[in-house]
Amino acid sequence: MKRRIAGLAIWLFLSSFSLSYADLFNFKTSTFQPYQSDVIRLEMAKAKKIKTLKNGKKVISYATEGNFKVIVFGKEYLPIDCGNKLVVFVGVDYQKKPGFYPLEVIVKQNNFSFRLPIMKLTVRQKYPKLRYQPPKRTKEEQEKINKESEKINNVLISTAGYSVKELSGFRWPIVPVKVTAPFGQARCQDKKKTSCRYHTGTDFRSAFDEYHSNPENVFPINNGLVVEVSTYTLEGITIVVDHGAGLKSSYFHLSRAYYKKGDVVSKAKSIARSGATGTDAVHLHLMMTIYGATVDPEKFLKSVIKK
Repeated sequence: MKRRIAGLAIWLFLSSFSLSYADLFNFKTSTFQPYQSDVIRLEMAKAKKIKTLKNGKKVISYATEGNFKVIVFGKEYLPIDCGNKLVVFVGVDYQKKPGFYPLEVIVKQNNFSFRLPIMKLTVRQKYPKLRYQPPKRTKEEQEKINKESEKINNVLISTAGYSVKELSGFRWPIVPVKVTAPFGQARCQDKKKTSCRYHTGTDFRSAFDEYHSNPENVFPINNGLVVEVSTYTLEGITIVVDHGAGLKSSYFHLSRAYYKKGDVVSKAKSIARSGATGTDAVHLHLMMTIYGATVDPEKFLKSVIKK
């Protein structure tokens, strides 16, 4: 009973004085006004502890004194342990309707749960709706492509994936980094732009010889679990890696996959060789989703990779 009264007192204190949740719980939020295809980062810092060994050497560690979860867009987002902090990645789908959305944060600390005052998230438009008609194909071809698209989508939205304990730093899938087609590029079938759609990934140059014909190896952007290895009509040989907490990366147009579904992969080892399957030129198409929301891979990786 005393604990409940204490918890209620703390909650009233927070509500009455409108104290910053960032100051109270060591929170950081990347933005409350994201654009379509952005990734919002909500972070809770861990407590820094310094231990002095007998030889005088100091060892730094980070301890979790609490936990939290985020509720927005009708979904619940859990944090990933990123060493010195807990991080929640919230993906704003590139076709998410612009407008205001409530964002809730629930903090668990010292056996108490605190529901912070609801915050307002403003999604800004970046990709207006486009008119698109698929190119003319036979009925059988279109049905096959539709089934493949449904299969890929089910993999990307599935929540039964990789349970990660700690996620280290991210990396680029191919080095040197040379983007040949950015995310969100409008691709039209005719000059009158009567049928267009957005490029839902980032294309990287993956062959650096004189004729760009000798494909390089592809690395996962972080450690994870391989949840799909298949060959599709448009995407070619494809690998999907689950990095935990809804974050998945997909690699298209490969010439060879080095792993199979169910394998755990390390960012230090290549998972495939790039290629031109499903397309007409050697390159890597990287797609990134968070609980099924399609986001800009290049922009995300630039924000989390230390230079």
